[in-house]
Amino acid sequence: MRLSVSDDYGYLLISAMQGFKFGELGKFIDDAVKAFSHNKGVIIDIRTNGGGTDLVSRKIAGRFTSKKIIAYHKHQRKKGKNTYSRLRTKYLKPLGKIQFKGPVIVLASDYTASAADVFALMMKELPRVTLIGDRTQGIFSDMYGFRLPNKWRATLSHQQYFAAEMKNLEGIGVQPDIRLLNRPKNIKNNVDPLIIESFEVLEKNSSRL
Repeated sequence: MRLSVSDDYGYLLISAMQGFKFGELGKFIDDAVKAFSHNKGVIIDIRTNGGGTDLVSRKIAGRFTSKKIIAYHKHQRKKGKNTYSRLRTKYLKPLGKIQFKGPVIVLASDYTASAADVFALMMKELPRVTLIGDRTQGIFSDMYGFRLPNKWRATLSHQQYFAAEMKNLEGIGVQPDIRLLNRPKNIKNNVDPLIIESFEVLEKNSSRL
């Protein structure tokens, strides 16, 4: 994770939803939200986030909601053809000492996957959040691991995730509110059009509060 704060805006780069020691994540996110408390808006960048665990995603997203909401639904494959377990509803609720209540931009790409897919899904349910970039990969499912007769270890997706309104996004991904891509010429010229667009959207949205 990387944090940057200016007078007006905050920026949080989350490169993975894993790799944190016990208690480390909560303290870092609480400190980040405190640092953002006087900002007009925040940019959360998960464009290069390949995933991790849903628990980490929920702990981070919980710092950006002021009320409990339905985050998503999920069920998993059971023995038998097209047989699934009972659908389980997961909730997103406020976490931490304080929550950021201003406008938020989430930057995503087609590399954003797994638990980062889930993070994008949850954040898009929040009214002050705008998703910019490309659709996420859409590989929400946890992995079911097993060993083959030759001792090789294999994994398969065995779950389906649904948005709050019960739309199945497995293999589809979370669609951005504003689709915008980095082109080779942008990289060559060291220009990030998504960051530029984020500032424009945050300026407009913060003026409405």
